[in-house]
Amino acid sequence: MTVEDSVVSNNTSSGNGAGIYVDLGSVTIDRSTIRGNHAANTGGGLIFGEGNGSAIITNSIFVGNSANS
Repeated sequence: MTVEDSVVSNNTSSGNGAGIYVDLGSVTIDRSTIRGNHAANTGGGLIFGEGNGSAIITNSIFVGNSANS
């Protein structure tokens, strides 16, 4: 998955991964803002699900994301 020139904000999840949830894959995030996302469990801004995953993050901001666990 590629997130480019984007804003991911103010999302909520009753489980895991409110902002971006990556399952069995990779993500590239460039020139983006991930802010104000909240998950009830884990991964307010970014979380990887089952298996291995990878991330390349450049010129991006993660701010104000939260999770209860």
